[in-house]
Amino acid sequence: MFTLFDKIWDKISIYLNIFNRDHSPSNKASIKNSPSGVIQQAQQIVNISHHTQPRIDVVDYGGSGGADGTFVIFKIKNDGGEAAIDIQGELAADDIQIGNIFNTIHNLSSGQTSQSISYPYHNTEFFTRQLVNPRIVFRYKAADGRSFATGRTIVQESRADGRYNIHTRLGSYFEESVSN
Repeated sequence: MFTLFDKIWDKISIYLNIFNRDHSPSNKASIKNSPSGVIQQAQQIVNISHHTQPRIDVVDYGGSGGADGTFVIFKIKNDGGEAAIDIQGELAADDIQIGNIFNTIHNLSSGQTSQSISYPYHNTEFFTRQLVNPRIVFRYKAADGRSFATGRTIVQESRADGRYNIHTRLGSYFEESVSN
């Protein structure tokens, strides 16, 4: 019968293999005999995975509409541990993709936030019809060439005239697989 520790250790071992850490039986015994050992080891894994890559996300998200059109307005921030290079943005849904919704941001350092970005979507399908799985996606690289894609789901709100606004509440954060 497996103990809770054995189950946790199996999960930690997978991550340790990824990051080439020592998980020999003697290390397992020393961690098992230390009440805080598993927590410390798990925290090291979390720190490694979240702080050794860029992580782009949306901040200051909103919208506007008027005589000039309907816009989504936002900033992006690099919450990761290294610079994000050549960041590009797109609006996407299951059946469409609108690339280049802002000029490429060539370098966003760790902790840095972009200038405000405003994209007019009133001439797109995001405004004219209900979409399946609408989202905003950011594609970027780390300095060593690794590629990443992250983003947020978008909520569309129907209007009385049959068109759709992009809701100003952020949806769920996601990461997409990218071949390097």
